[in-house]
Amino acid sequence: MVKGISELKNLDKYTTYMSLFCPTCGKVLRGPWCVSCHALALRCCVCQTPCRGLVSLCQHCGHGGHTLHLNSWFKTSNQCPTGCGCECPKKIPTKSALK
Repeated sequence: MVKGISELKNLDKYTTYMSLFCPTCGKVLRGPWCVSCHALALRCCVCQTPCRGLVSLCQHCGHGGHTLHLNSWFKTSNQCPTGCGCECPKKIPTKSALK
């Protein structure tokens, strides 16, 4: 995503802060489990089951899920599995773009 770490002079200019909200109760999350209702915070937008382990998120639309499921989805589609219209694969830089 970043051309070269050594090129970053002011790292604070490249920091992104996100607040995630529990999809069940709407409270701000402090980790993968909601401290209020104890639900897992992220559901895979492909299989609709709670995510544990390796996940991927689109920084543009915020949707995500199991990395393997998303990789399979984007082999045949250019748009987000939620139907939001985001072209998530175009938002992710390719290896050739990083050179």
